[in-house]
Amino acid sequence: CSSDLYGPDFQFGVSKNFGLGIMTSWVGVPIIGQAKYSIKLGEKTHLGIGGLLGTGSWVAADFGLALPFTSFTLGDRRSNITISSGYGSVWSNGQSSGRALLSIAAMTKISNRISVVFDSFIVPASGTKEVTTTEWVQDQTTGQFVEKTTTTTEKRTGLSILIPGIRWQLSDEKAFQFGFTGLSIDG
Repeated sequence: CSSDLYGPDFQFGVSKNFGLGIMTSWVGVPIIGQAKYSIKLGEKTHLGIGGLLGTGSWVAADFGLALPFTSFTLGDRRSNITISSGYGSVWSNGQSSGRALLSIAAMTKISNRISVVFDSFIVPASGTKEVTTTEWVQDQTTGQFVEKTTTTTEKRTGLSILIPGIRWQLSDEKAFQFGFTGLSIDG
């Protein structure tokens, strides 16, 4: 179990190399499930393959997201760094879009039970997108309202969520983690 400003996160080891989890905000929006399979490559290297699948739950039932990902970890239970990447898809109201997602995470123990941790979610800026808007405007000549459609090109901005935190290891199988979230949008 871990917790930070945006909400709780529960992770369960189903078997030695397979885990399931669920995360949400403090009000249950969104709700995101996770599955991950880990493969040991060497003494201090691991590969992870998994996915996230979520919904806007009770507030936005038509909203959803999916993120298949892969991760590479270097280190051990005392100190490690993980680099992850995936391609996320989001859909709502019959519209969908997708973007690449990156993450850098790390942990180092500062005592037998306390660790300093860091996690991140990074969506790089990526080109442009066309946005079409429709509005009713009054024609200056006739005084009647007419529909006006405008298409503009906008830059796709980047987004970074940075989460440093502290983990308290309760036992070999249980830990409690608290994070301090920071957000960076378009610089």
